Formats: sequence, structure tokens, C-alpha cells
Amino acid sequence: MNDSTDLLKMTKIRPISSDSLNPKSIIGFLNVTNLGNATSGKIYLDFNKISHDTIYVKIKESTFLTENIGTTGAMLYLAGVVYNLTELKKVKYVNLDFEEGDHASPGVYSRDAFVDR
Repeated sequence: MNDSTDLLKMTKIRPISSDSLNPKSIIGFLNVTNLGNATSGKIYLDFNKISHDTIYVKIKESTFLTENIGTTGAMLYLAGVVYNLTELKKVKYVNLDFEEGDHASPGVYSRDAFVDR
């Protein structure tokens, strides 16, 4: 690795037909895997709705995300959530609703938010 841009690269593990994807299945996958052992069983997403090109999700208890896994851990978790949910047809943005903390902030995220990190 020559620079920091080589440190994080999101890679699709296997192709999945976009016709078979739905919000509840992706969120269920994210809640079960929690994108790695570091967050296992500690962060849960709740689906709210899809409106136009945005999916709305909520993390009811966000302390682990915002206070316990550091800035890098929170960024990696949010990137994984955004990349997975934007695999849905026509979804380009993820509106994440949770209580702000030291290491993560709620808001509307797209894949572009993680390009230069």
C-alpha cells in the first residue's frame, strides 16, 4: 500500500440479482452479521421507509456505534451499511437516524461520502 486510499476498498463479494433484494432482507443481513465481529450484536438497524431515491433507517440504541468503536470503526460500519443498502434498485442515499456521538453523526449518506476516506 502506497497511500491511505489503498486502505479501504469496498468489494462486492458475490453478485446478487437486484430483483431479489429488498430492504428487510438487507437490513436483516446487516443485523445478523453486523459487518464483522467488532459490532456483533451491538448495533441494530430498523427500516422505516423508502422515498424516491432514499432509504430511511434508524438505530435506536447508538451508543456502541458513536462512543465505543472509535471513529474508524464507526466509519467502516456506516460505509458497509450504505454500500449494502444502495444495492437496492433506485436507492442512492441512506438517511441514518440515530443519536449523535463523538465518533458518528446521523444524516444522509451516499457512497460518495466514503470515497476519499
